[in-house]
Amino acid sequence: MKEKSHTSALPVVCKRRLPHSLLVMVAVSVIFMGFWHRYAIHHASFASENLQGDKRLEEVQASVAVNSSLKLMQDELVSRVNKTQDMFKHALELVQRLEGMAQQKMGETRDTDEQILKRIDKLEQENKKLRILTLQIAKHLTDSAPWKPLKDLSKFSIRGFISEIISRDMVQGPPELFEFPSVVSNGRHLCFKGNSTRNGTENSYMFAWEESFPIDHVLLNGTTLITETEYDYGNPWHSMYNMFQFLYWKFKNNCTDADRLMLFHQSELRREMGNWITQVFSAAGLPAVPEQMSIGDRPICFKRAIVSRLGLGGVPTELFQEIYSQARCRVRVYCKLSPTRPSTDRQSTTITLMVRNGARQWKDKKAWEKVIAEQCAKVEGCRWVTMYVSNMTFCEQVKLMMETDILVSVHGAQLTNMIFMSPGGRLMEMFPKGWLEFAGHGQFIYRQLARWNGLIHEGYWRDIHQPDCPNTADIGQCFTFYKDQDVGIDVEHISRWLRKVLKDFREVNTHFVEEPSFALDARGDYKACACASNYTHNP
Repeated sequence: MKEKSHTSALPVVCKRRLPHSLLVMVAVSVIFMGFWHRYAIHHASFASENLQGDKRLEEVQASVAVNSSLKLMQDELVSRVNKTQDMFKHALELVQRLEGMAQQKMGETRDTDEQILKRIDKLEQENKKLRILTLQIAKHLTDSAPWKPLKDLSKFSIRGFISEIISRDMVQGPPELFEFPSVVSNGRHLCFKGNSTRNGTENSYMFAWEESFPIDHVLLNGTTLITETEYDYGNPWHSMYNMFQFLYWKFKNNCTDADRLMLFHQSELRREMGNWITQVFSAAGLPAVPEQMSIGDRPICFKRAIVSRLGLGGVPTELFQEIYSQARCRVRVYCKLSPTRPSTDRQSTTITLMVRNGARQWKDKKAWEKVIAEQCAKVEGCRWVTMYVSNMTFCEQVKLMMETDILVSVHGAQLTNMIFMSPGGRLMEMFPKGWLEFAGHGQFIYRQLARWNGLIHEGYWRDIHQPDCPNTADIGQCFTFYKDQDVGIDVEHISRWLRKVLKDFREVNTHFVEEPSFALDARGDYKACACASNYTHNP
């Protein structure tokens, strides 16, 4: 800026001094040039100093910049060193890990031969098992016997039903029940084919493993109860004797449930059973509707089958008593009654005159009622009642039997109701003429039933005042002639007999102990029934 101001002022001075003499102008010029020279030297010196100052500033600035760069470089160097140390640390860890893996691989390599040998041995063992299984399957297919007639005509009676089963006959023991599959069938399942109700030989059976079940079979899952009988399922006695074994099975197998019931009579399918046994099975929590087998010609196989042929045959008395006691308890509860009789009943006695419907009735019922009324009136606390079985519901019959102490009846299936009496009760049984001679051992079944229930059978009275059989040489014809005759009365004999029974019962009844056991009451009834958790009641 100064340099420019001096240069611009020169022409102005020259213009002002131009009119004077040249010497003055020269002198002035010389002076001016001297001043100018001095100024120039001073300016140059100043400029030089300024230049040097600028250089120093630049040098300082450059030094500062260098220091900043060095600081940045130092920070970056420290960061890189730290990163390098971390990388070195990770690398060291990786090397260590690789060394471990290498050692492991070396160990595995050393074990490879041994492992290969073990695997080969294992494969050989599995192959051996596979060969054995293949042979077993082939054997199963070979051993699965063809269908056999359900009724084997070469065997007697019920033993012709599934004749492969070996029966124990009448050797005493628990009810004879066969379970399939089991060792009895070599692990095979039971299968049926056919549903004939007229010819048992038209129905078939076989044992088969699952892998060799018949084509188009129906598998019945769960448990199926199967029973065979020579008789029928409508008569209370016949159905009871051939089906109560399933009550035992349930009570002795932790109250196991069954899913269905299948009935056969001489290997012929039966689709119905009587109301009496239906009610008992309902009370016991057992299937009460027989399987209908409405599947045409398709075979059926059972996941689990429980088969009975002998019913209660061969069961000892003690076990009978347990079975009937539990049945009595369950039926009473089913009918909404107490399992035991009230203790006040011990001071009373009830006589029941049982009346049948149809054949073999009382010829003079009123005469019987009169004798009972007269003898009962002589004993304090005695009452009597006439029981018309056909006019009562099942539970009404159970209730009256529970209250009965002395039962008077003609021989017949209605006497099966005695199982609902409490132990210690009495039975007086009457027969038409001819039974003793022609009926065989079947006429004594209710004496056995009384004993199995803890009752006392007081004997028989047989009405001999009846016409004789026209053809005594023909036993079958004579039994048919006598079988369903009505029964009269011998007033004097019956009065004396009943009086004695009443006296004996009262003497024993008044000496009952209070509590004979934890489970039983004074009469011998169970205080609580088995399988109490799945009680059912009569609707």
